[in-house]
Amino acid sequence: MNYYGQQYYQPRPMFRFPKLTPAVKTILIANVACFIVQFVFRLLRSSFIDRYFTFHPADFLRGRYVWQIVTSLFLHANLLHIIFNMFMLSFAGFGPALERFVGSRRFCVVYFLAGIGGNVLFLVAHLKSAALLLGASGAVFGVLAAYAMAFPERLVLLLFVYPVRVKWVILGLFAIELLSEVSLAGASGIAHAAHLGGCIFGWAYMKIVYKMSLPFAFIERLKWWVRRLFSGSTAPRNPFGRGASNGGHAASSRPHGPKARKYRPIDDGSFIDEEVDPILEKISKHGIGSLTPHERRILKRARQRMGKA
Repeated sequence: MNYYGQQYYQPRPMFRFPKLTPAVKTILIANVACFIVQFVFRLLRSSFIDRYFTFHPADFLRGRYVWQIVTSLFLHANLLHIIFNMFMLSFAGFGPALERFVGSRRFCVVYFLAGIGGNVLFLVAHLKSAALLLGASGAVFGVLAAYAMAFPERLVLLLFVYPVRVKWVILGLFAIELLSEVSLAGASGIAHAAHLGGCIFGWAYMKIVYKMSLPFAFIERLKWWVRRLFSGSTAPRNPFGRGASNGGHAASSRPHGPKARKYRPIDDGSFIDEEVDPILEKISKHGIGSLTPHERRILKRARQRMGKA
């Protein structure tokens, strides 16, 4: 298994319940046990659990009950809340697959880092609010983001019907949470800021520790344009391919961008060095999904050359 080789993971749908891994199983049992204790205290009409273990941003800023930033990750508002979070963590397969990839210790780091990071972002976004926070949603969103970094091309069943690549699912979820937080500003009763924080910290962990990226072709093209913009080129080509340069010569008719490169016949050694090696390096950093159609054609041509050799 290669941490930098996201391209080795083939797309596959997740149609069955996975075998639970040790850390996921422990977290699942702990959440269920805490919910039962929380339910018993509510039956007794006691506010002890909610007062001392739910995350109170105002108390945290005063330095009181600082443990709440962690203990709130094991509490949930109702039965539906815990069922959804634990299903996404365990039985949907995201948690076990990620734990097998990074190991139990690092999985716990991702989980709690995302959960605590989500609480911190919620705190920052709602400094003047008296809202309370509980639930493992931020940690679960962090696991989803880390899973998407490790297995970007895998397929999941959207609404249990339509297969979609994980990288698009996490991008869509992030956009929805961001729009919800900006437009609703906490009025929905859902901690969208905590979800966003979980995504950000889960993404950052995989980016920093494993040097991974979500392989979106449009991001690669954007990065290419930014590098070109700040490269200091004194005579950029006309993007429309018309007109003339200052010297009176016709401007290049080739459009800008990575797709503009045309293949020219060269010997096998130069072909590998100039054409294939940069593409293989790009795959190792960003995954095979980041390749443009032109780069895929070059790889296909390389395989054909190898077969004839």
